[in-house]
Amino acid sequence: MGISYVVGDVTQPQGEGLKIVAHVCNDANGFGAGVAGAIARRWPEVKGAYHAWHANEENFSLGMV
Repeated sequence: MGISYVVGDVTQPQGEGLKIVAHVCNDANGFGAGVAGAIARRWPEVKGAYHAWHANEENFSLGMV
């Protein structure tokens, strides 16, 4: 099994079976571009939940999901 690079909308997976989306993110609280931007456009409520989580510094740190 190798790595397949697929260009498209991350919120519209292509093909059959399970998917892994590898990406990086920052903690700048922007949530408007890249994978985060695609998610925000498709599911706007996620952006608000992320901003609320980011505001709670006690629970927002490296490694948290």
